[in-house]
Amino acid sequence: NTRPLFSLPDLEGVDHSISEWDGKLLLINFWASWCPPCIKEMPALDRIRREYMAEGFEILGVAIEPDEDVANFLAESPVSYPVVHGEIAADRIAREYGNNVGSIPFSALINRDGQIIDRYYGEIDLTALTQSIAENL
Repeated sequence: NTRPLFSLPDLEGVDHSISEWDGKLLLINFWASWCPPCIKEMPALDRIRREYMAEGFEILGVAIEPDEDVANFLAESPVSYPVVHGEIAADRIAREYGNNVGSIPFSALINRDGQIIDRYYGEIDLTALTQSIAENL
């Protein structure tokens, strides 16, 4: 259940490796701007991130679409957490993290040791997420 390695660019074109967040409790959230449940959960995820970040929690948004679509969406609806993007590559990575059904949004919670400890298919259950965060920080 060790998290697969990957690297994707941010909106400035800088590649980021998943290993940059080693030692943190990390929620990887796969999303797209055309996905209503994705858009609905993003403000709540942003609030949760701000609430727990001082304790070592981070969110990484992985957009499964072209950079210009991501940039346009985030210009209107910004989030405080880092976002990377990729079309086919991001979809492949989501599958490597356990999204065998092709659900979007899809999230994976990675503990400080790099182990996948929870997966969320579809819109995330915020109560379950915050409970898992509290148990694993």
